[in-house]
Amino acid sequence: MKKSLLMGLVVSLMCVASASAEITIVDPSFENHNPPGTNTALVFPWTSENDGAFGWVSTEGKNGFHNIPDGVNAASPSDDHIWQDLAATYVEGVTYTLSALASSRGSDAQGGLDAWEIALADPSGTYLASTIGAFDLIASDVGPEAWQPISVTYTATAADAGKNIRIAFATGQGPVVNTQDWLFIFDDVHLNTSVPVEIVQTEGTTLVREENETTDSFTIALTEEPNVPVTVTLDPTTADVSLNAEEPNDAITLTFGTDDWDTPQAVTVKANDDDEAEGQEVITVGISLASDNPYFTGGTSLSVTVVDNDSASVVIEQSDGSTAVIEGGATDSYTVVLGFVPNSDVTITIDDSGDPNQTTVDGGETTALTFTPANWDTPQTVTVEAIDDDDPEANPHNTALTHTVSQPGGDNAYDGLSVSNVSVSVGEDDCGAGPFSSMDSDENCIVDLEDLAAFAGQYLTCSIAVCE
Repeated sequence: MKKSLLMGLVVSLMCVASASAEITIVDPSFENHNPPGTNTALVFPWTSENDGAFGWVSTEGKNGFHNIPDGVNAASPSDDHIWQDLAATYVEGVTYTLSALASSRGSDAQGGLDAWEIALADPSGTYLASTIGAFDLIASDVGPEAWQPISVTYTATAADAGKNIRIAFATGQGPVVNTQDWLFIFDDVHLNTSVPVEIVQTEGTTLVREENETTDSFTIALTEEPNVPVTVTLDPTTADVSLNAEEPNDAITLTFGTDDWDTPQAVTVKANDDDEAEGQEVITVGISLASDNPYFTGGTSLSVTVVDNDSASVVIEQSDGSTAVIEGGATDSYTVVLGFVPNSDVTITIDDSGDPNQTTVDGGETTALTFTPANWDTPQTVTVEAIDDDDPEANPHNTALTHTVSQPGGDNAYDGLSVSNVSVSVGEDDCGAGPFSSMDSDENCIVDLEDLAAFAGQYLTCSIAVCE
């Protein structure tokens, strides 16, 4: 009895539901047209040669969208498109992918609807991204077997932030009159804030050096099972690197099937040793998905750090891609190394920018690393530890480590070189005047697996009477 209760508690504490990146546009319980993928349906325009009328209707004859979920504003039809303002708002830097399947009904062999589109817009009606001109639907495309995937992707800017997301569906050319009415249907409509891929980087980052043309790697896999094959194209967009031993700047394509969709595929990144003085730079590898299922479309990107060997640079690598410490608990570390051989000694002084300091570096308020022409390419480790003060602060709170570079002799190529700060997350162990949680067995204001283990040990050794 006690063990069953405990296991239920453990599951409830450890199973954290993650929010879906998908915004539901149409109620998935609605079934009608049975295209590939989920069987959701949206609206279609109609045209008539008899009266010249044009409009948008749902499959139940209602103007506007069909089965819109709660929390969204009403749709409004116009003469050649229909739009819907969602309750969700744009967030700066987030990439949105609107995807759907489109088809037609009708049997007129002499005409069709051309340049039909879907679009992401803002509440003023301004199209931010649209597929117009990219897709045509002709008479030979009609029928349930003629579903065509269509998608559009847009990354929100600061000007978009906070505005409601508008989605629009249109023919792209206004009313079209044929000798027979046409039904223009959208189905499987999704709006995603991410593409269904998982990218795992070695040590949380991908870094390569021009010196000796070093390599690094990452893996990529789908996060959801597709019903058709999916291709993933990776494009470095620069000649500074090559992927999987191809020529610099060449794109590569990976294919994921319905059986191996979750099997990670490795991608090797190699630096290209050129003669350009570029310093340390971060380049982007574009990642785009393509499939007959529009849910598996869209794009994302991966950042790769390229260390130049033709100019002075300082390279910092954080373990797992970040630095996090806890007051009275875990420490963390990162490495520092030069990217270009100096002709005299280089000193890098590291200090906590906080006032007062939140951390120590190598056991002191500051630390200094010295690189010589002999050891310039040997990474030096910096150990970061939180200062365990008595002040209750936010959990976690943040600080930053600064890096000051000096080279008093030689050609001074490194002297005063700008180096990015290292952000540090500091876990708090002071709760202030309030009581500790009953689950916080070590009273550090953090309920973690150690607390859970301590609670389990106590619980399993007590009697029912004592526990009650």
